[in-house]
Amino acid sequence: MQGLGLEAALVGHGPPLDHPGERAREIAAYHRRQLKRVMASLDAPAPAFAVASGLSEELPDATSWHAAMARVTGLEYLRLRGFLSRFWKGVWYYYRRSPLRSAAPEW
Repeated sequence: MQGLGLEAALVGHGPPLDHPGERAREIAAYHRRQLKRVMASLDAPAPAFAVASGLSEELPDATSWHAAMARVTGLEYLRLRGFLSRFWKGVWYYYRRSPLRSAAPEW
């Protein structure tokens, strides 16, 4: 969407979206900020939901579960790209910074 130069886009709900490339940039910037928060929160190994729910404190109860699951998705995104590792301990998956790529990704 960012590079297409569109003036409007038809979305699945609501009115047409003006300047969709601009909105796509805003959404991408938001996700980069959230991934940086995830990386910064992992000073020590932690269970996925603890990391995720700790980043969702500012959200109302109705949206906190959804936001926490989005953070878990972020953990997996970073793991699949080599920035985090995951291990099983007891009944939970724990995440930690990868020893091979401990620095936060450059976006």
